[in-house]
Amino acid sequence: HDFRLSARGYLGRTTLPPELAFLMANEARARPGCALLDPFCGTCSTLLSAARFGATTFGVEVDARVLQREPIRANFAAAGLPPPARLLLADAAELLPRGGAAADGKGDDGAADGDHV
Repeated sequence: HDFRLSARGYLGRTTLPPELAFLMANEARARPGCALLDPFCGTCSTLLSAARFGATTFGVEVDARVLQREPIRANFAAAGLPPPARLLLADAAELLPRGGAAADGKGDDGAADGDHV
């Protein structure tokens, strides 16, 4: 399949070149049976590469102007790959408790999840 940017129907201002996206997916050890989350997915270049390695992909993006689900799905279809299992419009930084998450599910400040202001 053709992964060149010029072959994609949908690009953004910060679309990652395919060579870098493939390096990142390879470094993340994307493979069949694994799930890969890109917390700043943009136009999903990294997810496209991870899907090529067989991973189930998930993405989070804060900018609604960039996270255009149908054009992104069309890029995956053109590459003959399954689209991301889920694309979430959100601020990835807000998905975790402030101060980090400990193994017991509490943040560094001892408050249980959901107790943060």
